[in-house]
Amino acid sequence: MTVRSHDFRRSEGIDRAYVRALTAMFDTFARHATIELSTALHKSCQLRYSSTSETEWRELAEQLGGERYFATFTLSPMTGTGLLALPVTAALRILEFRLGGSSRAAYPAHRLITETDHGVLGPVLASVLEELARSFARMRRTTAAMTGQETNVQLLPLAAANEMCLVVRFELALGGDAPTEVTLCLPFTLVRQMTDAMRLANLSEPVETKDLVAREQVLRAPLEVRLEIPGVELTPGALASLAVGDVVRLYHPMDRPLDVRAEGVLVARARQGRSGARVACSILEEVAQQ
Repeated sequence: MTVRSHDFRRSEGIDRAYVRALTAMFDTFARHATIELSTALHKSCQLRYSSTSETEWRELAEQLGGERYFATFTLSPMTGTGLLALPVTAALRILEFRLGGSSRAAYPAHRLITETDHGVLGPVLASVLEELARSFARMRRTTAAMTGQETNVQLLPLAAANEMCLVVRFELALGGDAPTEVTLCLPFTLVRQMTDAMRLANLSEPVETKDLVAREQVLRAPLEVRLEIPGVELTPGALASLAVGDVVRLYHPMDRPLDVRAEGVLVARARQGRSGARVACSILEEVAQQ
């Protein structure tokens, strides 16, 4: 038997069924953010989900003291502010890779993040937060917006000192660097809106064993999935005259997502990226079937 202390002044925690559903979403976020970071930084990056816990903001703020970079954000239409925290050293590596730096150790004299650095880091972290919002799509369609960047935890108006927060920890590896910890903090005022949305979407409802077995069998059936670029029409003469080195214009805008098809059926739209040394795609939108 394990004995642990409990503070009865703390508000009730989150139902375990909702925690499991949120954990699956955070794991999805980590996989998609891996592709987003690898593509943005042109380096092999890896973000892995580690753990979820519930902590008072006062206690978490003490843990996050020291040299850290903080990005605050909102998840519209829900109200409240979330926090993404990572070591300053990791933020500086993102900055260096984004500016075309090598995999060698960071420039030792660059230890403080400036307003100019915010201008480079902001768009990278904003795209990562967009992946967080997309991971909640099954629960509720949300839009992430970065609201601030800071390096002093005392200047973050995130929550009251005794307010409970959902704390999600990840491991981030940038290039060939050793993994470092990234912390995602969501105050309970925001988390309760998520659990309300999950309850409406029935994401925590139990599934009968027989139905679960049938569902697992269906979900394990292999499907051929393709990322398709829209085709272009060519005359037989033009096709016959093609030679090595010729360029065929596809008339597809670079900023427009590509179609993801499973057995020929359109299921999503995605942006091409990379995961390590391999080509990958990041899902931007699910396509509902009529």
